[in-house]
Amino acid sequence: PKIIPKTVKTGGHKALALAYIKLGVFPPHPVRTSPTVGAGLAPPETQKKERPTMHKTTLPKRKPTRWSEIDYRADGYYFLTICTKNRKHVLSAIVGEGLAPPEVQLTPYGEIAQQQILSIHQRFPSATVTEYVIMPNHIHLILALQNTGGASPFPTVSDIICAFKSLTSRLCNQQNHIGTLFQRSFHDHAIRNGRELKEIANYMAQNPQNWQEDCLFGEGNHFPKLAPNALPL
Repeated sequence: PKIIPKTVKTGGHKALALAYIKLGVFPPHPVRTSPTVGAGLAPPETQKKERPTMHKTTLPKRKPTRWSEIDYRADGYYFLTICTKNRKHVLSAIVGEGLAPPEVQLTPYGEIAQQQILSIHQRFPSATVTEYVIMPNHIHLILALQNTGGASPFPTVSDIICAFKSLTSRLCNQQNHIGTLFQRSFHDHAIRNGRELKEIANYMAQNPQNWQEDCLFGEGNHFPKLAPNALPL
């Protein structure tokens, strides 16, 4: 009969486990040893390993995406840009050949986004979208806030855009599972005066015409020709 060794001089529980394996005998439970402290009549106490404490300084910090000097509940006009995740071209295609002016052809996802843009005022009565354009991989819009005299708490720009992105993504995923539609957060610019408002509105109107010169044109996957009911992958 094989004899199970009672003690192992060196190596601790690892050597004991190796001895079991060499003899072809396996203990009914895993062999575990715990270092103990205590001497004489004092009862031994199991030493507990201290877990390393995680300080706040070791955690990655997200950079704030909004300007701390701006009150995003304040009345005014805001120029906002919302990009798709990884800049994928899933919202629209810019079509037009020859002398025909370029036009935005919405995909089903773009149509859902447009419906939600038009529903912002209904959902947030103090907010109105005065201009918007849905490009293949991003959306530009001008949001006008008029919280003065309205019911509190007043919605912020972030409240409105987060609700838009969440509802749009949910409806798009119900139609065809695409995962995350938009990238985190959005780009914003508080419009300071009427001249700037006019310049930004003009830029948005010309965005389809100048699409190939846009800084976002070369990013993401391109779908240059889409059928009206096509679902880009």
